[in-house]
Amino acid sequence: MAILTPFSQTPVLVIAVGALLVGSIAYSCDTSPGTQITKGQELGYFSYGGSTVIVVWPQDAQFQVDDVISKQSENGVETLVKVGTKVGIVGGNAMV
Repeated sequence: MAILTPFSQTPVLVIAVGALLVGSIAYSCDTSPGTQITKGQELGYFSYGGSTVIVVWPQDAQFQVDDVISKQSENGVETLVKVGTKVGIVGGNAMV
């Protein structure tokens, strides 16, 4: 879904991803090409979690991601965000 904002002439893209009980997949073995896996060896596991929303915005949208969420993302860590939680600032206004 594309949403227009008063801060940019380019629409913001919102992608809702629904998941049932799986938040991510973690591999516990070497996944490099050519790696040999033996029968019964653990490949990985499903980590519990839930659905997510992906938002893609243009550079001119004046959007600044909250510092905590930004640092978690840089470290590859999922951040639990509940309804009403501030996720950033757009055009100087809190975006929830």
